[in-house]
Formats: sequence, C-alpha cells, structure tokens
Amino acid sequence: LGYFLFLVIYGVWYDLSWNFYWVPYQMMGSAIFWVVLFGVPATALYFDFVLHWVSREFFPTVMDFAVEADYMMNKDEVMKNLGKQVKQQLRDQGGVAKEVHEELNDIEMHELEKASAEEKKQGTTKGFDFSHPGATPAPLHRAMTTRKLTEEEKKSLERKDQENNASSSKSQNAGRVNADRKDTHINVSMKGHAFEDTKLHSNRPADESTWCGRFLQQRLPRAQKPLTPRVTMIVLSIVGCFFILIGGLVIMGSNEASYQMVMYEGDRSDYESLGYELDYQDCKLAAARNQTERVCDITMDLKNDMKAPVFVRYGLTNFYQNYQSYAKDHYSYQLDGSTKDTSTQYCKYFNSEDGETYVPCGLQAHSMFNDTFELISPTSITMSEDDISWHVDRNKRFGNPSGYPEFCNSTEYECLYEMYPGVIPEEEGQKNEHFMVWMRTAALGVFMKKYARIDQDLNKGDSIVFRVTARFVTSPFEGGKAIILTKDSWIGGSEGP
Repeated sequence: LGYFLFLVIYGVWYDLSWNFYWVPYQMMGSAIFWVVLFGVPATALYFDFVLHWVSREFFPTVMDFAVEADYMMNKDEVMKNLGKQVKQQLRDQGGVAKEVHEELNDIEMHELEKASAEEKKQGTTKGFDFSHPGATPAPLHRAMTTRKLTEEEKKSLERKDQENNASSSKSQNAGRVNADRKDTHINVSMKGHAFEDTKLHSNRPADESTWCGRFLQQRLPRAQKPLTPRVTMIVLSIVGCFFILIGGLVIMGSNEASYQMVMYEGDRSDYESLGYELDYQDCKLAAARNQTERVCDITMDLKNDMKAPVFVRYGLTNFYQNYQSYAKDHYSYQLDGSTKDTSTQYCKYFNSEDGETYVPCGLQAHSMFNDTFELISPTSITMSEDDISWHVDRNKRFGNPSGYPEFCNSTEYECLYEMYPGVIPEEEGQKNEHFMVWMRTAALGVFMKKYARIDQDLNKGDSIVFRVTARFVTSPFEGGKAIILTKDSWIGGSEGP
C-alpha cells in the first residue's frame, strides 16, 4: 500500500521531480509491470513454501512439534468455543428462556468436571501451552510427556508453589504501601459526587472489543496451520497453475514481438556482448577531418513479418543519461514555457555564451541526438514522426515561452531550432517530439529511443532503405549508434536479448 501511495503522489507532483513526472502511470499502463508485480511475489512464495515444508518435514525442531501438537488440540476446542459463543449470544438477546441458560450451564459444568476427573485419575503434568498470545489458550488434555511424577517430584513442585505464593504476597503488600505514598500525586477531577482518575484513563489500553483494539494489544488470533501433505499439495498446485498461465502468456507475447538492428557507428561488440543480433554498415563521422555531417543509405532485409505499428528507433551505447549531474541539469520552468530566462541554480552548464541566453539551458538540451532518418524505399511505405512521445509531455511538460519565436531573432537569446538547424523546425521549437523523447532520461548506458512510426505491415524479405544523416559525435565517449525496427506486443517490445 505504501509503495502504491508513493507512486501515486510522487508521479503527479510536478514540482517535486520533473524527471519522474507521470512515470508511475506510464509504467502501470504496461502489462509487463503487472506480470512482474504478481509473478515475483508468487515465485518467492513458491520457493519459500517448498523450503519451509522440506525443513519441517525432514529437519523438524522442537517448535515444529509444539505447533503441530497445539494445532491438533485446538481442533478439539472448536466445539467448546462454539458452545461458549452461542451461550454469549443467547445472553445478549432479550427474552431467552431461563431453561436454556441452565441447560448450557449444566453442559459446561459437566465438561469441566469430566476434564478435571480425567486429570486427577491420570496424575500427569499439564504440559505447556503453545498457543499464540493473541489466541484463546488451549488446555492440553495430554502432556507432552506421559510419564507419571514421583513422590519426590510432587513434593518439590509443592514447595516451589508455596515459595511463589509467599513472594507474590510480599510484592502485593509492597505495592499497596507505594500506592498509598503516591496517592497525593494522582490527578483527580470532580464530576458530581464521584472522583475520576484522569491519569488512569489516559493510560488505559485500547478496548479489546474491537478489531483495532485487539490489534494494538496483540490479541489477534494466529493462523498457523501445519504444512500437512494435503495443504502442501493444494498450495503448490495453485501456484503451479498460476505459473503455467503466466508463462504461456509471456511466451506468446514474446513470440509476437521482433526487432532488426543495423549498427552504423561504433564497436559492434557493445551490442553483441549483451546478446543482440545485428548487422553492421559503416556511416562513421571522420573526426580526424572534423567532419560535421555524413549522409549514408542503410538497407535492411527483413527476416520476419512485422505487423503495424512498426517503430523506428535509434540506439546509443556507452552514453549514461542517468548521471545525476546530467539528469538534473535542466530548468523545468524554461522547458514548459513558463519563462524564457535561465537559472544558474538548476542549469550548471550552458546558460549563456557571448551575451546570448540559451533557451533551453543545461546539459541535456545541448547534447541531443541529432542524427536524422528518412525512409526512401519502398515508396509505398510512409514513416510518421508524430505521436512518439508521451501525451503528458506534449500537453504539459514542454512548451515555448511567451513571445516565441520573435525573441529568438534578437541578440539576447538563442533558441533550440538555432542550436540544431535542420533537425528542429522553427515552428515547433521545444514542442518537437524528438526533443521530448530525448529529454526522458534512460536508465542504462545502452538504450533505445523512438524516432518514428510505420503504420503499414512489413513482410519478410522486404528491403527497407533509410537515408541516415549522421551528425551526432560519439568518439569522445567511445560510443556507438544503431537504427532499429521493432514490432511490439502486449508485453512490450523485443528490444533486447
């Protein structure tokens, strides 16, 4: 409950964490979240149950024997407790015949006399009561050991009882003296003709007639049924059926998803070491010649059918967006369009240069992935770059400041479309969806992000040609770049091994 409460509150508190805003709701909208939420505890329960059963079956302890004995004796007390409950209900109801009460009293006295006579006849010890403190004590009708006490043991027990009674009497007398001495310090209030000890009432424990009171006083009955073969078989069968159902659904969903990857810059072992299958086609920027742009055609021969929608993604390796200094280096009120002015408190880097204020500021905005992809073949297939970001990003988290784009033409401000010419259109600015997707920081150093969507079916054997305009430099951090086609299923995309 606390976990879900944290997700609900933290996920909608815009000022508390801009990066985390709406993440829980997006996460809970994924089917794989619920599979993991119930599958992981079920798996833990399964193994814990098996280990517990093996331990009690083959390596029992004294406590295990005691719990099982207590359980068996509590079964004999069920009818007696039921009779007591019926009797109490009859007493609480008005107009009950007196004969009913007398009959119940006779039955109860008969049971007590019978149990007392059996104990005296057997002359055995009463043993221990292994009941939970919150449960009604269950008397043992047979001892943990059936050996009769010798005369010396009986005399020894009588002496101990006498000593205990004597020490108890002394403690009570001492308590009365102390109570008389402290009587003047009791906080007493007058109500009519009676005195009331208000301090006593303030320290009075919770009423045990309610569930809450019994919980606070730890008087709730315990439920600890021994792991008999019948119980074990039932629990393991239920959990096993649950696993079979979930496993079958996950396998079906996994088979429906597929991906195809082409790496066009970097070391392919970065992906292969993680289990990815890929092709390599070179489109690396020549850093030695200070090359700022390179255009390449990358061809994909599809190995599987892909049903619409098919997503075009770009991948990066060895790029860590989760560094705190990187992830926090932005000004949320500038990104959502509330202001065009920067803040050195939130943006430690890229605030301004040569008297021009950056809109937006920060490391994230100034390291955006700016390679572009264009689908050139087959011409019958179209690629859309809309609706690739979260709806909450389009409607709340990103916007252009008042006066955009007029103030960008002055010498005081430099806007996003000026930082990335040919990538960010002037009319979109900070509402560009590629920019929104980039600003959702990735959790790992190897990640994929959506670039576009194809709303037509792709067939096995089709040749898909993309024109890649490479601008993003990876040599400083020794990273790699890739273009990926993915077909998602109900459990997500097959974007990894």
